[in-house]
Amino acid sequence: MPIEQLFLSQRMFKGDMNEEELEFIGILSNADPSISRLKLGHGFRLEQRGFDEICQLLSQRCQISRDGVIERFISSGIGQEFCVVTKTYVSDPLMSDAHSRYKNFSDFLTNEIKGYLAGQLSSMRLFKEGNIQMPLEFICAIVDDRPSTIYENTRGYSNRLGGKYSLTEKEVHEFQEFNRRVKIPFSEPYLRMAFESFEQSYFTSDLYGNHNLVFLSLMISLETLLNPGPQELRYRISRNAAVLLGEGKERCKELFKDLGRLYDIRSEIVHNGRIDLVSEGDVLRLRDYVRNAITRAYEMHMDKASLVDELNSRGFEPLTSQ
Repeated sequence: MPIEQLFLSQRMFKGDMNEEELEFIGILSNADPSISRLKLGHGFRLEQRGFDEICQLLSQRCQISRDGVIERFISSGIGQEFCVVTKTYVSDPLMSDAHSRYKNFSDFLTNEIKGYLAGQLSSMRLFKEGNIQMPLEFICAIVDDRPSTIYENTRGYSNRLGGKYSLTEKEVHEFQEFNRRVKIPFSEPYLRMAFESFEQSYFTSDLYGNHNLVFLSLMISLETLLNPGPQELRYRISRNAAVLLGEGKERCKELFKDLGRLYDIRSEIVHNGRIDLVSEGDVLRLRDYVRNAITRAYEMHMDKASLVDELNSRGFEPLTSQ
């Protein structure tokens, strides 16, 4: 999991808030400027901004110096490609006591930032490969007649597998449609668990220079989706994934072979402690399989037992041919 440093100021709840609004500022790292064309909804604004502009924004809104911004960028591992997401939240002016302020702030943080916005980033990773993350978060307000940071969350990158997130103009429109169609969090428990393991692959540490834990989190996701029981795991998972993902008999055979190879790597890691078998290409290929498997399983609108029964009833006949 990412290393997190959380700061929550008590001044918001004790000081005089002479402007009844909160402003959220999040820095999206590994983000190509092309994503600024996305419409996030819920009042969130997504913009491309240069480093100097970010320094000015955080100075004006949060009273953070340029040196402070540089320090935060270094500690969180933000590279040269980033975008900014902002939202202004106007609170109820009748909520003037400390308890009401805290509840107002807590609802905003939980529902809008940790809930809605985090879900949008998850949807983006499910739509297309790219290690987009939000390692810096700030909520600012005017307290005692001056700008103040009342909340700050800093996360260090755990791994950078997947690289920069970018979207073509066509993909921008395709994502907006995908985002309307695929609703996160999923209602089916097996899909929720599979998706959590998929997401974990972006935040699991590769501290020792290998990708074994990232690889295993993805294999857990695939097993959660497609494993019907304790018997013949290699065969059943490889076959079910090939049937789910394949778009023709030959492609299904290729997938079956490749997934069997990846499962063999999983077994060598788990049972024999091998740490030298997983390549970056293996991780990215497996993550793409998992990404597509989650999406297709969701679009079939079945519980796990029904999905597995459907896959078991077929040979190497692609479901997409129906």
